[in-house]
Amino acid sequence: MRAPVAQRVRARLTLGALLLALVGCFDTAPQVVELAVPVLEMNGFTRSSVTVTAPGAWTMDVLPVDPTVRGAITLSRSGGTGSMSVDVNVDATAMPRIDQAFQLRLVAKVRGGEVVRTSDTVTFSYPDVVGTVAVVPEGAAGPLGVGYAAARGGTDARGRVAALGGANADDLDAPLDPTAPTITLIVGLEPRGVVLSQDGRVAGSPASPALAVATALADMGLGGAGTDAFEGANLTLVEVPTRAAAAAAAALGATPGVSYGEFPRPLYPASNDPYRHEQWNLDELAVEPLWYSASGAGTTIAVIDSGFFPAHPDLFANVVGTYDAVTGGSSVTFTNCGAHGTHVAGIAAAVANNGEGVAGVAPHAKLLLVNVGNAAQANCAMNTAWLIKALEYVTNGGDPRAQVVNMSLGDASGADLGSGVRAAIPATAAAGVSLVAAAGNTASGACPSGFTTQPIMYPARYPQVLAVAATRPGMTRACYSHAGPEMFVAAPGGAGPGAPGDVDHQVLSTVAGDGYGVMAGTSMASPAAAAVIAMLRGAVPSASASQVADAIADTALDLGDPGRDSWYGYGFVDAQGAYTQLVGEPPEPPEPVTGLLLRVPGYPDALLDADLAFTLLEAAPGPLVVEVGSDDNGNGTLGEPGEWYGTAALTVRFGLTGPDPANRVTVTVARVP
Repeated sequence: MRAPVAQRVRARLTLGALLLALVGCFDTAPQVVELAVPVLEMNGFTRSSVTVTAPGAWTMDVLPVDPTVRGAITLSRSGGTGSMSVDVNVDATAMPRIDQAFQLRLVAKVRGGEVVRTSDTVTFSYPDVVGTVAVVPEGAAGPLGVGYAAARGGTDARGRVAALGGANADDLDAPLDPTAPTITLIVGLEPRGVVLSQDGRVAGSPASPALAVATALADMGLGGAGTDAFEGANLTLVEVPTRAAAAAAAALGATPGVSYGEFPRPLYPASNDPYRHEQWNLDELAVEPLWYSASGAGTTIAVIDSGFFPAHPDLFANVVGTYDAVTGGSSVTFTNCGAHGTHVAGIAAAVANNGEGVAGVAPHAKLLLVNVGNAAQANCAMNTAWLIKALEYVTNGGDPRAQVVNMSLGDASGADLGSGVRAAIPATAAAGVSLVAAAGNTASGACPSGFTTQPIMYPARYPQVLAVAATRPGMTRACYSHAGPEMFVAAPGGAGPGAPGDVDHQVLSTVAGDGYGVMAGTSMASPAAAAVIAMLRGAVPSASASQVADAIADTALDLGDPGRDSWYGYGFVDAQGAYTQLVGEPPEPPEPVTGLLLRVPGYPDALLDADLAFTLLEAAPGPLVVEVGSDDNGNGTLGEPGEWYGTAALTVRFGLTGPDPANRVTVTVARVP
């Protein structure tokens, strides 16, 4: 029997709706499978990390060229589900001392089958020893110069928040990340404190405000909250669960002895997009003639930034320490935070005359890499709490770990960074540290039509910090460079977007892996000025931070309006002029010593080139003695009376995630009496 027309129509509509519903259930999203291997040359270190991107279950194995070493190359995990990081570990004791090549193979389950990804070839090799020879001129009491090391080639953006006093969940004006398990509150303490009764309750004044804070937290059931005191700045950082942040803020704001409280504010790197070009910045700074007497030796530059690759072959010899202000750990390894900090560090102190791509402004200064970027958050977010922790670490209770701090970061809106940073900055300066920061370039959109009028951003704007403007080639103002009466000096930062020829005039420096790239911004100008300060402080260790700053201000090449102006400050930084004011005319370099032989057990004798640098490839781990000398009479004995001679001993070691800086030796040679 045929159904009535109305019923047939309903049936068809119902079937159509079912088909539409089924179509809506199909997963049409692309299923991405990737294997990212950022390090392809493990020269002298035994661990690297790779990243697996997969929609579901996957397995991974190692494919060595020499199958007999398969067991010596292992993975931290051979399978999993979803995207994650995997460590590649090499047991060097289980293989012969020759280069080993291998690939990684990823097999991932996807809808309808499997996807296989095979990596490029990774090479593992034994450590290289990099060395340099320092010559003591005849008649000198000690070495007057330092040789050059050699290495192998190979929310609301403003983040405004309400004061902690009386804060509640409705009046917090802060971009709190609800997915973050904890948040750090910045708490200012009264210098004199408060008096506590025997049970720890507030009774009067004065005593320990830190104890009052601890008591207030304990009353809330947050007795286990982590705290980190910066005593010189009368600050404490309190880490509390995000869900309890508003209540903790209100309780601390009402605690006697607490002068203020803040939520951390986001910070942003001051850089533009990279373009490749040559190191015209060093030409304009004209620092190379000073390197014999002022190369940064004896100083350390703390680079507070994010996106570090300490194992870069043009940096690792100068990296003396790392610190992660986000986690409190001592290790900083490459993450997905870009390469901003690596680029900044290379401008300041990439190793010179080593056969690698670039040279830093102060090539013998040491680098302390301090991370303030949270790799677990979007865009590797930075904030003021981590900046304070970074400054506290550098200050080190009044015994600074570095003489110079570079901060190529700031608040994109130009807003003040809050009372906590205002306390931490002078406390760090009071420890004798030179503070340098990028003036800012958040308004690069002005470049096609003119120059930005944006004010200098914080922290560069604080009176204890030296604000650095950026110039393009020819020492002319970069269109993006912020301006203001607080400007100290200008330095090469590169041309900005939109102007003719700007693409060709960025600043070349180190980037992630073993590569090089270009960027432009006041981020690039700031480390150049910081490195000049390191050169001067190394040359005159007795000079204070203010004396060095005065010398730079007095001798800067005046640009723009006469005297100090808002665009260039005192002018373009002049390293040679400042050196002359502090020390006098730099000495002439001594005549080069030629005919020096390098003698190392297990290697053939080698005549050193004029740069007096050497590299011993794939050295055996353990003790190693290096001899350098002349053999004027040709009898095979180095360093007889009247000849040159020097020796040095070291222990060759593997590094964990980068070449071990200890695999670096300086041999000082002198004329034998």
